[in-house]
Amino acid sequence: MNIPAYFICDAACWATYSLPGHTVGAVGDGEDSYFNETYGGEATDPSEVPAHFVKADTLEELAEKLGIDAAGLAAEIAAFNENAAKG
Repeated sequence: MNIPAYFICDAACWATYSLPGHTVGAVGDGEDSYFNETYGGEATDPSEVPAHFVKADTLEELAEKLGIDAAGLAAEIAAFNENAAKG
């Protein structure tokens, strides 16, 4: 097992996708859709980061805040991005 686990995203992801506690706006079948009932239909202020998120300007800073190996995180992100580029 890999506990704890983290969801890491960049600013583009943050601006595009809703996450628990962070909503970019209403989607789907209007106000009554499951998504909007679960996450809220109103957009939250993108500059406000809920307490259960950790924000950092660099991978090194993020690794430090999470208490994980910075080189290992950088290698994992590089491998992920390489695979993403390949589709």
